[in-house]
Amino acid sequence: MATKRRKPAISKAQKEENILMAEALASYAAHEFDLYRNQARHIARALARRKVKGEYKKELAIKAFKSLADNAAKKYNKRFSGPFGSGFGEWTPDIRRETAKILLENYEALIRDYTQDLRAGIPYSKLLD
Repeated sequence: MATKRRKPAISKAQKEENILMAEALASYAAHEFDLYRNQARHIARALARRKVKGEYKKELAIKAFKSLADNAAKKYNKRFSGPFGSGFGEWTPDIRRETAKILLENYEALIRDYTQDLRAGIPYSKLLD
């Protein structure tokens, strides 16, 4: 039977650096209009629908925002790394996961507003208008 590989332990300084980098990436994602228009509001709307149905799970919400963090990292790397910028660059999976948690916290108000609108009877398809 194959054993699961353990991630190497990271130092407190590395954790703090990862959090700072995650905050920077979350700030970039929040201020990049294309990411908001094409992805963030759709994620928030879908999570609001899950809350209304009683199917909301925080772990899955973080996973949804991880895709936004991944796209933000790629876009950041492409924009600021010149002609050789492709992939995630310096944004490690740990940083992107932390970014997803920050993004979820940042979009809680929007998710709550969408949830209230859905409970008030506004159709799901009209939330983004």
